Amino acid sequence: MRPGQPVTIKVDAFPGIKWRGHVDSIHAGSGSRFSVLPAENATGNFVKIVRRVPVKIVFDHDATAQNKLSLEFARQRYAHGLVSFLEALDAERNVLSSQDALAQSNLAVTTDLVALYKALGGGWNK
Repeated sequence: MRPGQPVTIKVDAFPGIKWRGHVDSIHAGSGSRFSVLPAENATGNFVKIVRRVPVKIVFDHDATAQNKLSLEFARQRYAHGLVSFLEALDAERNVLSSQDALAQSNLAVTTDLVALYKALGGGWNK
């Protein structure tokens, strides 16, 4: 494990859904290392001592992908009768809204790049 390594997160409460993230940081030591009374392995190899290393995992936030995941989850819940159709429609509206925002952002970036190329003498004539 190292910082920056990609992580796939699965939660039992949401079967079939996977989230993406990455390892943000790893704590310097395990819980037994920094405890008031650290465990001593004086019992030989007869006792297995579990060491937990604290790891911070950060979810990757790709709004469009996360909204698509949310839409799939809402559709599954609707299919099982857990939510109303309105909630499934709301999830679909969120997907379309985030896709529209992404398209607008891409358009703005492209327009700004063309303006920059023109300002630097990129060969476009009026």
